[in-house]
Amino acid sequence: MTILLPARQDELGTSPRGGHSHSAVFTKQRVHGGVRRFHPYSPGQHRRRDVETIICHRHGPRLPKTDDADIYVQEIAECYSMVLAEKHIEVTADSVFERLHIWCARWAPDFPVNLMRATARQAAAQAGRLSGSELVGQRLRLSHKERSELKIVTIGSYDVDRKTRKRLARDRKRKRDRDRAAQKRALEGRQSREEYLAAHRASRDQPWITLGISRRTYYRRQKKLWLTTGSDFEHVRSVPLIEDALLKDGRPGSQSIMRGSHCERALERSELGGCQ
Repeated sequence: MTILLPARQDELGTSPRGGHSHSAVFTKQRVHGGVRRFHPYSPGQHRRRDVETIICHRHGPRLPKTDDADIYVQEIAECYSMVLAEKHIEVTADSVFERLHIWCARWAPDFPVNLMRATARQAAAQAGRLSGSELVGQRLRLSHKERSELKIVTIGSYDVDRKTRKRLARDRKRKRDRDRAAQKRALEGRQSREEYLAAHRASRDQPWITLGISRRTYYRRQKKLWLTTGSDFEHVRSVPLIEDALLKDGRPGSQSIMRGSHCERALERSELGGCQ
């Protein structure tokens, strides 16, 4: 038994109904005897769909006769050259032109045939290699805002480089993770971040910065003080013990003051002054 799920576009970029379809990477699934098979990912097809998305957004379903029409056709020719190489078909000017001619009949009917042949020869000379994403983004003048709105993946932007885009993507992911974690804490009835900081003075004031030590060192010394005095650890963290001892000694921010006898004197002063 064979079950056909939503059919994929053919390699010429037209869907079975004659319209443009923004399908997923794996666009066709067949089930033979309970085994599901996927078509492999094609970088050439993916970039072709991205270029068609840009054309639809800027010009509509047909590419008008403009000065930059040859740029779009050049990118499509490179995509078909890549598709032929992926299918282990010899990449020639005629094979690229055959597919490019059918694509132009659908998307750019006013594009001259002589320029189409020249573009096909240029794409065939690349032997199935795609141009870099950043270079294509500069050719198409694709801005970062337009790229984000259209969800373009295989083409870069001319105004924001790759490194900056990765940093922005990391920032957006961190924000999504924080919002998701806050929503999860709220559903579980746990404290929010603001409530936690309001209840923990040390986390809010960050006294380790004033002392010139690391956060881990600060809490390690607080724990040692708790083990020495036997006081409740939450109470120890709620009063300025170590920082008062350091400031009274007259050497704030010194890391050597907690060594040897200085450490013992600081702990004694803290125990007498803060845990009574």
